[in-house]
Amino acid sequence: WYPLIINNRAVHKPFIDHVRFGYFLGYPDCCQDFFRRYNDHFRYSHLFEAFKHTKAAPLTLCNPLLKNHTYSYIFHMPCSYDCERTARYAADVRRALKRHEPNLAERIDELLARPFLVIEEHDAYIFEGRLRGREIRYRDFAFVGASEQRGGELTPALARGDRVRAEADTVSIYKGARTVAKKRYRFEPFVIQCRGRR
Repeated sequence: WYPLIINNRAVHKPFIDHVRFGYFLGYPDCCQDFFRRYNDHFRYSHLFEAFKHTKAAPLTLCNPLLKNHTYSYIFHMPCSYDCERTARYAADVRRALKRHEPNLAERIDELLARPFLVIEEHDAYIFEGRLRGREIRYRDFAFVGASEQRGGELTPALARGDRVRAEADTVSIYKGARTVAKKRYRFEPFVIQCRGRR
């Protein structure tokens, strides 16, 4: 739950609720701890912090970027995109889904393995294309943030481009050799493409 303001006083959610809620949902302790530390939208981009903490190849099982669109095996924010405990948790969900809805599991696998541009938690894009380094060459894309009101401002420029690059605090969009748009952000945007499930 969110802070509640009554008669000029703010009441914040008790800290213990983070622990209890994640525990009862079965989320890994490492991810719960990470969430408590980095879930502060004024100071951090939680998804970028997870990206920085990723040591090996990012895993599709640890990809939460489509969680608001039902195409994900996890709903929690992982501590990294290669978190072993999250991968095990998600693998259990995937096995059950493959048993009962194999076509949905196949579609989830396909979508989670595509390249993504992540601005912040509520502002991300998925691409049909290829990731190389910090750049995605694409044929098509879709906004996959939580709501258009909280993001999606790059949609018109991306529609005119065929290549997007995230570097430092800037996203650059190109059509061939021509620059279509450049936009700076408060937090570092990044590109990611998750792979196998281990």
